[in-house]
Amino acid sequence: MKKKWATSIAVVALLAAALVGYRLATWEVATVHADYPTITTLEELTRQATVIVVGTVEEVAGTRNTARDPLDPQKPHPSLEIVSVDYQVRVEQVLKGAAPAQLLVTQAKSAAPKGESHVLFEGFKDLAVGQRYLLFLRQTTDGSERWIGIAEPWRFALLNDRIIVESRWEHATSYFPAANANEFLTQVRSYISAN
Repeated sequence: MKKKWATSIAVVALLAAALVGYRLATWEVATVHADYPTITTLEELTRQATVIVVGTVEEVAGTRNTARDPLDPQKPHPSLEIVSVDYQVRVEQVLKGAAPAQLLVTQAKSAAPKGESHVLFEGFKDLAVGQRYLLFLRQTTDGSERWIGIAEPWRFALLNDRIIVESRWEHATSYFPAANANEFLTQVRSYISAN
């Protein structure tokens, strides 16, 4: 009887430990910190971008590995994976540069050594489908016809008459507080005209 009792307790303890381990594994979200360039003025954002557009995200167009082999950028990196998300953006207005009516905008989401579990980049936030944005972009150099943000911050949500920075950089709102959208766009246009 004592042996059955001890066995039952051991089985319950193992099941409880497995359940707790499973719960922790499913609830835990790991992030990785990455260094990235930042820009602190609207004038510099405007100067650095090769294309500035107002557009609406129509859909998430998929994900892909954007880690490239440093010796041959046409090939994937041999030991690293960076999962990036592609968004289809319908361009409403081109403020600077030349852009097609539809842009494929890409942003890195997670990374890991090849074959291991991915962790999110700290501060990652998807572009929202149906949301209008002001985007500061440059075309990728891999010939894929995709566009990426020039630095942090590179995107601003247009919400009614307000413009709000969205960035993984925690200090972005200090440099770019919410503002009147028309005044912000007028300022962007004046910087474009000045250059």
